[in-house]
Amino acid sequence: MRILLKILLVFVSIFSFLAIGVFGAVYAYGAYGAPLVVEQLQKAEDQAEQELEDQYPGADITVDFQDVFYKLESGNVTVSIEIHAVAELADVEVENKTNYAVLDLMSVVMGGTEFETYDEAEWATMSSEFEVAPAIIFDGEQAKTIGMTYMIVSAAVFVTSIVVNAVFLRKRRHA
Repeated sequence: MRILLKILLVFVSIFSFLAIGVFGAVYAYGAYGAPLVVEQLQKAEDQAEQELEDQYPGADITVDFQDVFYKLESGNVTVSIEIHAVAELADVEVENKTNYAVLDLMSVVMGGTEFETYDEAEWATMSSEFEVAPAIIFDGEQAKTIGMTYMIVSAAVFVTSIVVNAVFLRKRRHA
């Protein structure tokens, strides 16, 4: 029975050690990666706004992000943002369009600034590949909080498994 508990605790300690690294990466993404994604979102919003301003000079432009989608393909995360833009001239709506900006999350984290835009017709063929994204992708504070919380829990489990293995499951020497 003692050997089964030792084996179980070895697996728990290995799993918790790996979890420390994974959640450390989540924390690092929240600190460094998410702000880069937000920067790209701002660029996509500015580009949509600039296009409408060029097309309708003097118009009141409103650009909103409606939804964020993602797809995971062979370990690579691609994010798509639904951008809704409205242009009004003298309280009359002259343009109301929805575009989708698609960017590769890993290239953004590595310093890439490129994203592709699609209109609604093009998006209709691609939409089945994407799912609604969790807020952690573009909310750095939430990613840091989740990463730190689970990293602390994993570290506590790791230390506890080592202490239990060393103190309670050691071989007893009989005199």
